[in-house]
Amino acid sequence: MSTNNIERLRDLMDPKMLNMCLLCGRNKGAGYLTCQDCRGECPDRDCRGKGSKSWDCDQCSDCYGFLQSLPEGRSWFVYFCDDGYIGMSSDPYARDAEHDEVTGRAIIWATPAELQLSKFEAFRFEWALDAMFLAGLGGYTYLAKRFEMITGIYPSPDGLEDRPPLYWG
Repeated sequence: MSTNNIERLRDLMDPKMLNMCLLCGRNKGAGYLTCQDCRGECPDRDCRGKGSKSWDCDQCSDCYGFLQSLPEGRSWFVYFCDDGYIGMSSDPYARDAEHDEVTGRAIIWATPAELQLSKFEAFRFEWALDAMFLAGLGGYTYLAKRFEMITGIYPSPDGLEDRPPLYWG
């Protein structure tokens, strides 16, 4: 993938590049993660903490602690499964096998290795992509199209069942 395409993908996935808040849908300033009203909420839907955060942080202290516990020195991937689940992993091959064994889901899209995401970038891009997907399912066509530009998949409940899994190898 070319450097221009990598940077474009990075911009498309970054919630700071949007002029709308992915938590509530209201307007926000470019360069900010969320709007002023949502700046104290942890943006991750899977947050296991209390859900509140400092306004100048990307995540709550529980999510930050989780991210700190993850290994350093490797690239992280954001992935999308055939049932709509979006996650992050440093080893998408192993994660795909684990998902298949435990939940029966399969990874159908993952960020390209050239992105070389840090665990903090992957966390931010994961919840942003999740919010775009959910908004797209809810009929918000701008975010649905943005999700499609990133993954090549238009978010619709019917469209996921017919997608073949993404195999590596």
